[in-house]
Amino acid sequence: VAWWFAGHWRRRMRENIAISLGNRLSSEERDQIAKAALRNMFLGFVELLYSIHSVEEVLDGIPWKGKEILEESLKAGRGVIAVTAHIGNFTLIAAAMNLQGYPFRMIVKDPKHPRMARTFQQLRERQGTQWIPALPP
Repeated sequence: VAWWFAGHWRRRMRENIAISLGNRLSSEERDQIAKAALRNMFLGFVELLYSIHSVEEVLDGIPWKGKEILEESLKAGRGVIAVTAHIGNFTLIAAAMNLQGYPFRMIVKDPKHPRMARTFQQLRERQGTQWIPALPP
């Protein structure tokens, strides 16, 4: 249903898929990818909202990979820079790190719309996530 109401997003997704994959896929295949991405985006938003009330429960389902590398680096007195793509519910990484006792700061570029920016800031605060603004105030 969201696919039919997501005019701007639908167009943008189609354009991005066409740019990245060219003519290798049919229009139907590109639409399938875009629909799956849109579904994933909405799922991530629902997870984010749900995590406000039950961060621990949401984080129980997130697998840790490479935790031993993180531990080794920290024990050696080295800091760690984690880099992630803007894929899935990447914001839960910060909440997971903080919940496990690792100090973590996320670099964030808030939306231009002030009300939406405030909403995302409040969500991060409720998750216990600290952030660094990507742009100066």
